[in-house]
Amino acid sequence: MEMDKSALRHHYRRERALFLQNLSAQAHNSILSQIQAHLLSLLPAESTQIGAFWPYGEEIDIRSLLYDLRYKKHGIFLPFATQDHRMTFHLWDSPWPSHQDQMHRTCADPQNPAIHPDFFIVPLLAFDEMNYRLGQGKGYYDRYFNALEKKFTSIGIAYEVQRCARLPHCAHDKALDFIVTEATIYRKK
Repeated sequence: MEMDKSALRHHYRRERALFLQNLSAQAHNSILSQIQAHLLSLLPAESTQIGAFWPYGEEIDIRSLLYDLRYKKHGIFLPFATQDHRMTFHLWDSPWPSHQDQMHRTCADPQNPAIHPDFFIVPLLAFDEMNYRLGQGKGYYDRYFNALEKKFTSIGIAYEVQRCARLPHCAHDKALDFIVTEATIYRKK
């Protein structure tokens, strides 16, 4: 029986929470290292502009990766959710992002330059074998990607436990180019 998206969100939040509860700190650090290694293999070595996210709740903690990418001279741009349900990406140029957007998520200073990055690292609750993602349900990433008029690479990050056979999706939903887990890199079919 196919679940609706709301039920799927609840299910995969619970699955992720249970998965994380049962991990030792050492196992969790090992998984994060594997995910970061897979992610780095998809990013160029030369300086580029990367749209990323500051982890919220139980999303995969990529903060150390973001600091490492900044050290390697990549521009890191964090999303800012607006009141009209749009999203912009702003340069993170401070030691620690200290602003919050309309969704109460940590973001870069919205007064910093907004650009359309070449690469995006995207959070998700679940993903399927066609690289469709299940997000929080507000549609920010789908709207942003659909409006983007340039070539870009989208990379979702998840734990393997967040994978499912098929997610319901609509015409406006965008499959991601890649999904990175601790086990492997999934490429869009």
